[in-house]
Amino acid sequence: MDIFIKRILNWWSILKIEGIYFFALGIIKYIYYRMIQRKYHFEKWHLIPCELRPYAMNIVRFLNGIDNIEEKVVCEIGCGIGEIIRNVNAGEKFGLDIALSAIGAARFLSLKIGDKTQYYHGSFDDIFLIRDLEKIDILITVNFVHTIPFNMLRELYLSLLLKIQIKYIIIDQKKNLGLKYKHDIYSLFQNIGDEIKCIDSYPGENVYLVKVRERIDGGKMVPNNPLI
Repeated sequence: MDIFIKRILNWWSILKIEGIYFFALGIIKYIYYRMIQRKYHFEKWHLIPCELRPYAMNIVRFLNGIDNIEEKVVCEIGCGIGEIIRNVNAGEKFGLDIALSAIGAARFLSLKIGDKTQYYHGSFDDIFLIRDLEKIDILITVNFVHTIPFNMLRELYLSLLLKIQIKYIIIDQKKNLGLKYKHDIYSLFQNIGDEIKCIDSYPGENVYLVKVRERIDGGKMVPNNPLI
């Protein structure tokens, strides 16, 4: 009963935040994803569409509000079935996830609407499977980062930044006591982020934009030019 009441309260808060249109659209998509799940067998947490996750909607809105977003390269690690990356209006979009079932559903959903996001099975170390990818303007890493220990996660970011140019990173910070790891964003990106700012905030969750301090250029680390 307590879980049911919490769910009702959560939906009521989403309705107040997003309005009736997006709430209704989210419910319809949720039902549709339940049908798709029977074929692809992805995990249940992917069933919740971005319309019922205000932080996801606001990441999409933030990115689509960037000047010339259609000329940018955006990549999402832990993309699930593509709810965020599919709705970003970037010129080049890539999504990676360690679950083949989620990647299969993401490809199907993008194909249905003519979206050109390219999906790959993998995580940080597998970005290099993306052919001819030389830079990433914005890297999205939300939710799954709370399953990785602090030192390991920091090393993953560092090793990635030594191999490919990344200008900005989007990451969330949750205060849910049930999470395995709760990372301090400023400590995580110490000596990596030139500027860290909160772009969205909800009770129990913040979303941050990290401007990467340096990038690789001709084998040397040089300051990043502002993008946003």
